[in-house]
Amino acid sequence: MKNSKAKGFTIVEVLFVLAIGGLILMMVFLAIPAINRWNNNSKRKADVSAILQAVSDYRLQNMGRFPDTTNPLTFPALSIYVATNVTIKIPIVSGLNTDPNSVTDSSKIYIYNNALCDTTTTGKFIAGGSRDIVALYALDPSMSQCRQL
Repeated sequence: MKNSKAKGFTIVEVLFVLAIGGLILMMVFLAIPAINRWNNNSKRKADVSAILQAVSDYRLQNMGRFPDTTNPLTFPALSIYVATNVTIKIPIVSGLNTDPNSVTDSSKIYIYNNALCDTTTTGKFIAGGSRDIVALYALDPSMSQCRQL
């Protein structure tokens, strides 16, 4: 008598492998938006650093004056101080923002002079008599951030 063994996989084994594959795909698809958000936030932070450095350079070369702006969509007096590999594509507003806690639009960066970042509350600043420069901006998802030069 021959002892014949069936070749192949049982339905339970196939379903088990498909379930594991589905879990792996689900984890990948859930991780992609988080990775994109992290990349976007890193780029925003780098843009803010470049802008603050450009403002600082401008002030050093113009006897401590803050750059003037008449149009919040452009910052022509500052553009020559930014490195060639950094492009400012976001509107910048100088002066006092009427509601500094409302920075939820990640396409805007507000630059303030004579201010300090609030160390007790994230994303706020304190008007002060110092000559510090502060950038108020939003990270994804709508988290207001303050960075001081």
